[in-house]
Amino acid sequence: MRYSNLLSALLLPGLLAGCGPATEEKTGAARQRIEEAGKQLEQTAKKIEHTTRQGQGVSDTLSAIGGTLASAAAGVAKVPPADFHELKAALPDELAGLPRKKMSGETSGTYGIQTSIAKATYATAAKRPRVKVAITDPGTLTGISTLAAVWVNAQIDRQTDAGYEKTGTLNGRRFHEMFDHKTQHGEYAIIVANRFIVEVSGDGIDIARLRQAINEIDLAKLDALRVAGTR
Repeated sequence: MRYSNLLSALLLPGLLAGCGPATEEKTGAARQRIEEAGKQLEQTAKKIEHTTRQGQGVSDTLSAIGGTLASAAAGVAKVPPADFHELKAALPDELAGLPRKKMSGETSGTYGIQTSIAKATYATAAKRPRVKVAITDPGTLTGISTLAAVWVNAQIDRQTDAGYEKTGTLNGRRFHEMFDHKTQHGEYAIIVANRFIVEVSGDGIDIARLRQAINEIDLAKLDALRVAGTR
């Protein structure tokens, strides 16, 4: 694997965002730093393969990977994620006609990369239908946060006898939608304010209700939080 190519796709927008208007000189410097980090990762990957065969030193090697990633992201404009309590406040007491059964939230991070997440489950005593919601703010790295969702920049449109999956843009927001007719499991996700990943998944519920459910979340609150931590 060419780790430099992967890092370039993930980190270059953020590196440039942290350096002001892009110029040929800045772009070249950013690519050079990423290339160097990619080479370090390739060397680390070889160490993993060797130490795994030897059955020792794996934890040290994994720590080295984290250090390399942190080094690669050192020039990215850093934005602390929103307080997870604020994310929880965007979750309603009832969703898709179902009462909220539980809710949780946390802010966590490693190697200088922090994220906040709020989750909730909505269901009746029968447990079906059941809906789960997650709001994620991978805000630490401005300009690449939405890449935490791999579908954001993907063009997907597939259909089988079992169901379908697609991506697109609606009302200026990227979305990802999938549904399995046999299991009656569906997922719908959007990017809000080019920062927050809002995901709704459900069992025993049709996709139309999931689409509507995501609009019952306080998206306006998330829009207002879009500048949280920025300078």
